[in-house]
Amino acid sequence: MATRNEIAIGRALRQVYDAATERAIATGDAVVSGEQAKRLIAALRMAWARAARAATASTMRDVAAMEAKQDLWQQFAEEYARAYGGNAITAILEATRAQIMEMIRAGLNDGLTLPEIAKRIREAVPGRARRRAMVMARTETHSASVYASVRTAETQSRWPLEKEWVSVSDHRTRDFGEADGVVDQGNHRAMNGVKARMSEHFMVPNKFGGFDMMMYPGETSAPAYQCVNCRCVLKFRRIGGFIA
Repeated sequence: MATRNEIAIGRALRQVYDAATERAIATGDAVVSGEQAKRLIAALRMAWARAARAATASTMRDVAAMEAKQDLWQQFAEEYARAYGGNAITAILEATRAQIMEMIRAGLNDGLTLPEIAKRIREAVPGRARRRAMVMARTETHSASVYASVRTAETQSRWPLEKEWVSVSDHRTRDFGEADGVVDQGNHRAMNGVKARMSEHFMVPNKFGGFDMMMYPGETSAPAYQCVNCRCVLKFRRIGGFIA
């Protein structure tokens, strides 16, 4: 069953696809209008806010030393939007533009007229938007949630902390083939149990022989192959013992 976030993002994505398709057929380029971009931003902001609220409530409930603040989740949702929202929207709109232009090129190669191409794109949009909405909602809400838990720990703890990367131990976890023989681009299985100071980056292995620097799982400034559909979380350790 689709979540509220997936439904909201999917609806906004369909509007973006429709508007970009009309523009592409009329002008030859699938540029998205500022109004459509704003609607997509609004849908993502709802997802970020829900994730931040849940993460903040969970962190403050689990850590007795932290004092509840009613507006803390909203603060962190807005911080996340400022830090990563622009990059997310730019990437989404550019991917949408590229997909529509590729569908137009394919239609022309098939000998279709522009109205026929537009009809083909419109028929494909609901399923395409639904799939993208699911991935986006899961990825963005997870990233916002982990971000909010980090910021909650940083701002509310009375003690210096360190953080520990916690991976999900199943066949879907990113690794270099240990679980299912498939070499993923990032290795999150190897990160399980790795600790760092709150101000330090994790060094997350990639299949290219190097590392990607990430402050927390799902940090969207890292490459997409480290973030999309990530399920890893953090534990926080007070220097001398766990507090979350």
